[in-house]
Amino acid sequence: MSRTRRARENCFARAPVASSSLAARRSAFRSSTPDAMAFASTRAIALETPPRARLASRRGDVAGVRRVVMHRAEGRHRSAGGASSLRERRPSSRHRHRQRVVVAAAAAADDDDSNKGLGLLEWLGPVIPQGALVTGVKGGWKLAWRTMMTELAPSDDAGAYVRPSYGFDDTLSNDPTAKHPAMCGRYVVYVGNACPWCHRVTLTIALKGLSDAIAVVKMTDDAERASRGGWVFEQFPASARDPVFGARDLREVYDAAVMSKGPAGAPYRGRCTAPLLLDAARKTAVCNESADIVRALNDVDFVGVVQGVGQGVGQSDAEEGVVELRPAALLDEIDAWGEEVYRGLNNGVYRCGFATSQAAYERAATDVKTTLLKVEKRLSESRFLCGDKITEADVRLFPTIVRFDAVYATLFKCSNVRVADLPCVSGFMKDVYALPGVRETVDLAGYRSSYFGQLFPLNPGGIVPIGPTEADLGLGEDANRGTGDVFHRR
Repeated sequence: MSRTRRARENCFARAPVASSSLAARRSAFRSSTPDAMAFASTRAIALETPPRARLASRRGDVAGVRRVVMHRAEGRHRSAGGASSLRERRPSSRHRHRQRVVVAAAAAADDDDSNKGLGLLEWLGPVIPQGALVTGVKGGWKLAWRTMMTELAPSDDAGAYVRPSYGFDDTLSNDPTAKHPAMCGRYVVYVGNACPWCHRVTLTIALKGLSDAIAVVKMTDDAERASRGGWVFEQFPASARDPVFGARDLREVYDAAVMSKGPAGAPYRGRCTAPLLLDAARKTAVCNESADIVRALNDVDFVGVVQGVGQGVGQSDAEEGVVELRPAALLDEIDAWGEEVYRGLNNGVYRCGFATSQAAYERAATDVKTTLLKVEKRLSESRFLCGDKITEADVRLFPTIVRFDAVYATLFKCSNVRVADLPCVSGFMKDVYALPGVRETVDLAGYRSSYFGQLFPLNPGGIVPIGPTEADLGLGEDANRGTGDVFHRR
């Protein structure tokens, strides 16, 4: 046997022979080198494996790896002069071991069918230390994440979420000569199904029985289809279309309303948020601040409609009076609880989810837990926040509570407390859900789909959890928190 042939045999004594199929090649490799991975190292693979060998290894072609590496070894021998003795050019034992490990590790790495990506840590490890590579990738990812978060949710220098201001602040009036008189069929409110701020509005419409007075258009959250913001209109069902302008998304409604601060007719500049209350007769925006819309709907009496919530739970009819969510005797208490709920819960959960610094997140998470525990204590003393009848304060509280365990506790990282662990808060949620018209305003599956599927910076993979569902939260069960009429009236 010639020295050259003996060198080849020494270099590949442990390498498997070529087989006719991928499965056979893998089987041969396992039987010949059962401990191959024990000797494998990313440095050896990267330094000793030519690109063609790496490509062959990813195809499971172990014989191809052998051929490429053998060819490389022969090329080195010939480049040394050819006539030199093989003893002078014979690879060292360390070098021969590396070559064997290259073949073994390359095939073993491809032995399973899992997707291992680009193998960056394997191939770049000898050139760029793993720590530097991971740090660089994390830095780039965090920069992109922070950029997207800033577009999604503005923050201050400390990384705390700052809720934007709103551009339209008109209101409705009982005066028939006013700019926006309370007339049945004149107004359209655009809402997003998943949005808790919009839920305040639809909840008010349900509790006051205003579904015949105001048209409600539910939009879909889809930032890829929207030209700005995330709200778009569907063509089916017909109730999901824009009935005023025939717009494709909410930005087109804002533009068409011609209510920007610039020259008349100029496109709207600013955030295109929902809810939006629109005067269809004037084709102008009235208000896009949820708290102000709720208050306007409560304060006026719409001409041409009997306001009441229908049958059940001692509900009103025309003779009993209009439902009042802000009775004069409780205004101070209602406003105090409204501010508490807004700061600690309504906006608090968003301060958790949209925080861009650890310190800002921890402050927000503490506020959320503190407020929930305070609400729990209050609801252990009374059926609702301001007594035994529902008020505007409860309208502010319910949308956040019904979304809390399904979305905020996980996606927004409000994980230091759950509604399910607070019996009085959970009972309140079931109590309000049972009121006529409220059930139709709740869609937990839609909430999960929108939050987890559309808030890309918070959930890049877009995987939507399968629960909790209404049944998981006990919605529809008897809350056992009292009976009788739960409404103030005027």
